[in-house]
Amino acid sequence: MKRKDPIAVVLFALVIFLPGLEIAAGAAGYRTVVRAYPVQAVIFGIVFCLLCCRLMAKAGETKRSAAVLLALMVPLTALGLYFHMIQSRSIVVTGAAAVCAAFALAAMLKTVKPAVLKGISLVIFAALVLPAWFIALVWFGFGQNTVVNTVTSPGGTYRAVVTDSDQGALGGDTFVDVYFENEKIDLLLLELEKAPLQVYTGPWGAFEGMFIYWEAENRLVINGSTYVIP
Repeated sequence: MKRKDPIAVVLFALVIFLPGLEIAAGAAGYRTVVRAYPVQAVIFGIVFCLLCCRLMAKAGETKRSAAVLLALMVPLTALGLYFHMIQSRSIVVTGAAAVCAAFALAAMLKTVKPAVLKGISLVIFAALVLPAWFIALVWFGFGQNTVVNTVTSPGGTYRAVVTDSDQGALGGDTFVDVYFENEKIDLLLLELEKAPLQVYTGPWGAFEGMFIYWEAENRLVINGSTYVIP
């Protein structure tokens, strides 16, 4: 049996790395925070597209065993578009993910020979991508989260962040999330941090005049109500 094309393997690994890491981190109660997300997205996009071009240039040499990986990769890039849109809330990052998805599709159409495998991949990709444009318009056109206040606990263990979530004509909300400052894992290009704990949800504008302070290292007071942080 022929070995899988190394380029196809690398492309597949690049597509699943960050979403896979986020799923694993989430299962452990953590989340990923990418440093300089737009910059990394552009660099990643350039590398990914160059690899796709290289794969297409040597389409006649592509191992058949790589076809399944490439066919799977295409719908995964469509799912990755939603993932990066939500994670980054950045037009640059979302645009880079969309370009990668387009190059992945082109590479699959040129290199995957079995028509059935190619057709299934294409149908799933189209079904996933078509709603993405509308969702992107809603995601970036309506709603904006703005941090309006940050209060750190006396010992620096926790950080309470007050966020104004403006949803335009739909109204909005006020959130208070507690971040765990000492529970982070540095992975150079990104870090894993313990998922923040949302302790308060209120109506839009509730942050105005909000009385918030730390009564003790793990006791947060919001408008007279005390929240004990575990």
